[in-house]
Amino acid sequence: MNNEPNWQELYKLAVLETDWSQMEDRIRAAETALEQRMLAANLDHGGVPEENLEVLATLLRLNGLRGELARWHGLKKSDSGSLSE
Repeated sequence: MNNEPNWQELYKLAVLETDWSQMEDRIRAAETALEQRMLAANLDHGGVPEENLEVLATLLRLNGLRGELARWHGLKKSDSGSLSE
């Protein structure tokens, strides 16, 4: 039996993460699991259409979360820059 978290669990961990410094790792873990799931689905004659749509939608949401992370990094840099002035 596989004890590794599935992509849905890893996505939830990324979305629920409150520590911005840990967010990149959470997003990357979820993306990796999603990519592995897509590969497995391709080996299984394309997988189930509903799950394929859910995987793609989740990848888009993770991309949005990555954008939020980039904005946080930008704010963090601008805050630290204004403190040194």
